[in-house]
Amino acid sequence: MPEQIIDEDWFDNLEPPFHTLDCGEFGKCISDNYGRTLMFEHRNEAFVEELCEVMNENAERLVGAWKRKTKS
Repeated sequence: MPEQIIDEDWFDNLEPPFHTLDCGEFGKCISDNYGRTLMFEHRNEAFVEELCEVMNENAERLVGAWKRKTKS
C-alpha cells in the first residue's frame, strides 16, 4: 500500500471548482481543484452530476464552512 503524505495546507483550503470523474464500472467521484476526492458514489451517477453542479453554485458557502470547520 502506498504511503499517504499529508499536506497540512490542503486541510485549510477547499479549492473550487468541483469536478466529477467517471471511474467506469466503479462509479463517479467529486473532487476539488486540488484533485482531492470529496465524495464517491457507485450507484447513482446522475446524483453525483447534480450534486457537483449544486456544489459549484454554492462554492463560496462551502469554502466558508470548510474554513470554519478546520479552524475549530
